Amino acid sequence: MASKFDDDQLRNLALKLTDPYDQPDLTFEVSPDVELIDILNIYTFERYPAEKAFCVECCGRHHKRGFTAILTNGKRALYGSTCGARRFEQSWTAAEKRIEERADRQFEIKKLDRLNRMFAPLERGVAAWLLPLQKLAGKRAAFDKHLGELASRVRESVSKQGALTVFYEVQSGAARAAGMRQGAVHQEVIVARVAGYELFQDLDPGKVVEQTFDALAAMKAPTGNLTTQRLAARRRALERCLSDLEVCAKMHAAAEEFFTVENFRGMLRWTNENSGTKARYEVTEARIAREIGRQGGIALQPADAIDTTLLDLISDYRRAD
Repeated sequence: MASKFDDDQLRNLALKLTDPYDQPDLTFEVSPDVELIDILNIYTFERYPAEKAFCVECCGRHHKRGFTAILTNGKRALYGSTCGARRFEQSWTAAEKRIEERADRQFEIKKLDRLNRMFAPLERGVAAWLLPLQKLAGKRAAFDKHLGELASRVRESVSKQGALTVFYEVQSGAARAAGMRQGAVHQEVIVARVAGYELFQDLDPGKVVEQTFDALAAMKAPTGNLTTQRLAARRRALERCLSDLEVCAKMHAAAEEFFTVENFRGMLRWTNENSGTKARYEVTEARIAREIGRQGGIALQPADAIDTTLLDLISDYRRAD
């Protein structure tokens, strides 16, 4: 019967080899009465195609990929996957499934081990981003609230890489000479670009940090009573959060470009001079952008700084993939 390995044992098992010959007790002859106990590992031969791996079933060197089997005589033997299935039939199929399941779980355990080595600084880095990203979300919300019509048009520009456009009616020379309107066309012209338009990603930066805390907390649960599928699900949830944090960092960098007097003056020239919006706007001497004739507005000041060490930690976590 095949052995059942706990997670501590799985950490140290060599389940995937690049040189199938680098293991003890290999035999290159197998008698017909020997049976399969289990599959120990999977190999992908690193010296292929210059050299091909031997298979005890076909007695030839033909293989790049295959398996090491443990047999009832206590020996290990190399089989190509097709040859092994032909020799042992259903017992091979069951053993092949077990080794794949072990490899999947070992992958999750090793990913968790890597995370655990950097867990404390990662958690501190996420905590340090909480307040700055919550403020960033608040600045974006204030723009939507206090400069609503302008905000709507700016958001429309995101699909055009920040281009702010107007349409001009253009007539051909012949049509103009004849005093005819027929033949007139409308041409879209870019008159300004929004710096930092990447700020308007479909993410709430503050919520991303909160979700990352939840995902990190879930990773602290012991692995022994969790299925491999559950281990994979919680890891993927964390990795989605880490990817979202990277997007939030880009949003933060975009905010540095967006909330500037120069950028707003460019946007206001577009709307005030080209009727981009019904409302008219101004930037005051106090660096307040507001709708003319109304109180309120938003202060044009940079977002709070964030420590980019967190991005390095995220890269380190991925590095061995």
